[in-house]
Amino acid sequence: MRVEKCSFSWRKIYPGHGLRYVRADSRVFIFSSSKSRRCFEIKRSSRTTSWTGDYRKIHKKDTLQQQRRRNKRKAVRFQKDIVGMTLDEIRKQKTQKVVEKPTGAAASALREKQGRNKGKDAGKIAQQKAANIAQQKAQKNIGKKGR
Repeated sequence: MRVEKCSFSWRKIYPGHGLRYVRADSRVFIFSSSKSRRCFEIKRSSRTTSWTGDYRKIHKKDTLQQQRRRNKRKAVRFQKDIVGMTLDEIRKQKTQKVVEKPTGAAASALREKQGRNKGKDAGKIAQQKAANIAQQKAQKNIGKKGR
């Protein structure tokens, strides 16, 4: 038993049913009903006619019946041991890594110490820049004497 599809509506046409239409260029069209044939003859678009298969496909109707959605697997996270350390040791270290910020006198002493270091570094940087500029001028002068 050969089941064919309607050229306009995509409906199934069983043997002994439907209409065949042969155009002047000898192309054969098969229609499930006279309704489909008339719509085809007046050149109505099957994409805009709501009861056709073409319309239903474009507007995503009946997709749940045709395709089953696949269940996505959820990623399972787990930690492995690192060479030389067990998982328990790693977890202990993670909890111990809480850093406390100094407060009160300790904090002010730390800020003062950092300020002194910045002053020393700034002086050294200025001296290095001056030395570099002097070297560049000396090289330019040497190049001019050779001419």
